Amino acid sequence: MNIVIITPIYPPDLGGPAIYSYEISRRLSQRGHKVKVATLTASAQGPDVYIIRPRRLKFPALLY
Repeated sequence: MNIVIITPIYPPDLGGPAIYSYEISRRLSQRGHKVKVATLTASAQGPDVYIIRPRRLKFPALLY
């Protein structure tokens, strides 16, 4: 199964979501699943870890 985990923080950052998402991704990979992680953590590393860069909208008033 292909799985994507999206988390705001990921190791080396510390915190509940970072450790939880790391453990879930590791254990699912051990069971044979293909796991990719998308995170906002700029220092995250790994072959299947992708860093998402937040962007500001030019016209935020259009969202109202």
